[in-house]
Amino acid sequence: MSTDYQEEINKLIKNKHNWQKRKSFIRDKLPKIDSPVKEFELHNEIEKCDDEINNIEQEIELLKKKNQQENQQIWQRLSQQMEDIPIIDKPIEGFIANKTTEPVVTPHWQDTVILLLSRLNHKVSQQENWETVTVDDAIKSLLRRDRLPEKARALAVFFLQYLAEEPNLKNETVNLVLKTAIKNIDEYDGRTIKPNTQMDNAFYKVMQSCFAKECYHQLLQGYIQSTGEIRKIIGVIFSYQIAATSEVLNKENANQKLNPLLEKLTTADLIEERVEAGLKLVDEFFRPHIYNLGARIDFLPDGLLPKVIKILLKVAQEDTAENNAVSSTTIWALGWLTSSRYCDNYTAYTFTEGELDFLRHFATNKKQDAFVRSFSVLILSVCTSEKPVFVQADWIYEWALVADGVKPQKQLPAPKQHLERLKDRVVLKHLISSDLPREAKHRVAIALGRIGYFTSEMIEPLLQIFRNNIFIPEQRDEALVYLVFIGGSQVIKALIDEANRPKNDSDQYDLPGRCFLALIGMGDIDALTKQLERGKVNKTDIDINALAYALAGNTNPQGRRVLEFIKKNYREKKIREAAAHALSRFTQWNSNNAKQISPNSSSNNEDKFFAQRGHLIHKLKAKDSTGKWAYYFVYVEPHKEQEFLKALNSDQSIDLEDYGKVVGSCYGEEPDDNLKALLKEKYGFEV
Repeated sequence: MSTDYQEEINKLIKNKHNWQKRKSFIRDKLPKIDSPVKEFELHNEIEKCDDEINNIEQEIELLKKKNQQENQQIWQRLSQQMEDIPIIDKPIEGFIANKTTEPVVTPHWQDTVILLLSRLNHKVSQQENWETVTVDDAIKSLLRRDRLPEKARALAVFFLQYLAEEPNLKNETVNLVLKTAIKNIDEYDGRTIKPNTQMDNAFYKVMQSCFAKECYHQLLQGYIQSTGEIRKIIGVIFSYQIAATSEVLNKENANQKLNPLLEKLTTADLIEERVEAGLKLVDEFFRPHIYNLGARIDFLPDGLLPKVIKILLKVAQEDTAENNAVSSTTIWALGWLTSSRYCDNYTAYTFTEGELDFLRHFATNKKQDAFVRSFSVLILSVCTSEKPVFVQADWIYEWALVADGVKPQKQLPAPKQHLERLKDRVVLKHLISSDLPREAKHRVAIALGRIGYFTSEMIEPLLQIFRNNIFIPEQRDEALVYLVFIGGSQVIKALIDEANRPKNDSDQYDLPGRCFLALIGMGDIDALTKQLERGKVNKTDIDINALAYALAGNTNPQGRRVLEFIKKNYREKKIREAAAHALSRFTQWNSNNAKQISPNSSSNNEDKFFAQRGHLIHKLKAKDSTGKWAYYFVYVEPHKEQEFLKALNSDQSIDLEDYGKVVGSCYGEEPDDNLKALLKEKYGFEV
């Protein structure tokens, strides 16, 4: 019932009670009266009370009818609003380079519906048997209708946002809103520890509201009852509340933080308690990576790291529950502990052969959840003394050097296969050919690339990672490197198609530019020649010098024959000059027997490479070998960042070039104007 009607009826009811009390009082007096006149007067008073009570009851009924009529009108309007929900695509900000959108209701529709909901009755007590639609009735009816996925999600987000405003709702309605929101979670939700989508933000706000306890419980149940990537996403959303109230794991707080969770994980009776402890461990091991992509959790006090790993593996082995929620959580936690999502070998703990065999068995066990089966193969891919392929060289930088004519293509480093990983190869080959879900196959393909095994079954999963801006640049780069090593017509066609697309200013990753460098790195003669032909026909801004350099320095002499033909037969002066210059550079490479020479092309791919990686440029003040103060800007390869930071904090002198490349420097304790101008001109850096 609307507030106005409710207040008016409450006043009338109070007035009615007063008249009833007066009537009762008079009735009690009647037996004591012996005067006929007085008795007659009292009977008249009773009749007056009855008349007043009757009038008030009629007035109450009239107000109830008016309320019911208005209530029905509001409900009809609300139902009409729900028949055609206007949807707009709202950009998802924060974690994606390109603009990706999600469906949301329009602001006008949202304001209208909230206003209508505010005019409906709220909770009706059992004594108040009014035939009206309450807010709870409306929400239940609206959420239980079948809708297209886009509208169902937008509506679920709307009601979750409404819940965050703390309306007066029944518990069953609150739980229905939460369950509906969980049902409509998609792949863009829960991508990072911070809320990004409207769904993420709505859950986060509900966690700060009076419904936090209900939200926490429903997310926990949702995690336990779900499977696959949705289970993972729910787990990330569940951690929003943890992240808001806890400091990041470090050496000093590790025992205090981890030991109680390990105790709960191993001894709690309820599955909810054990899963909750496991999810908190996932969060503890994940959050250090937010602040440093190359973070290594190798700082745990003596004895704690092996204790944690052994407990996680033991719990995963012993969990025989039908939905395997506990084992899923422990393997997930182990994946973040070993930094397996990001590529570098994990040497802080040496896994026994028995422990590795368990991970292999877990990965192939169809009774386990697919998302953590694929996490177990990522763990296998980094638990080795050998460097994973992606970090054996700074591959894309190497391709940029070839594109600039700094070194011949034939001098590119070759990936080193992990020949001793025969058991892992067998497991991964089986999984890449299995019916695993798409997201799980992504991880399997990455794991295969890391151990240096390249097969055509990896191509589609790797292309999905590389093309999708939902992945961070480092993940897309890793997929691209493995695609280049797989090679073949399917990869070449995909790279050429993407390289030849018009440039999109919103594409901060520069997908066409990455594909162009990949073609340079692959060194396929036909592909490079076709791109040169495209530069001749379309007069585009394609870097023909880079293509010519790649042909000139190719292991296959056919590349130089192509350039000789172009030099003698092409009409286009620009392409003839590029071919001649590349052949001259080939002579220079051979005569000097030099691995690298300075580039002099007008298009400098090395500069573009550094410009796109400003987040990996470190600035520091230090004394050089002569004892003079100097200011440096240093590009540090991601997998060397931790080692670089440790070296900076030590008392020993270091060679900056061991960790990357100095892109700019000057003497003094601050960057001078010349250095600032150079960094701005070459890389677009504002200092």
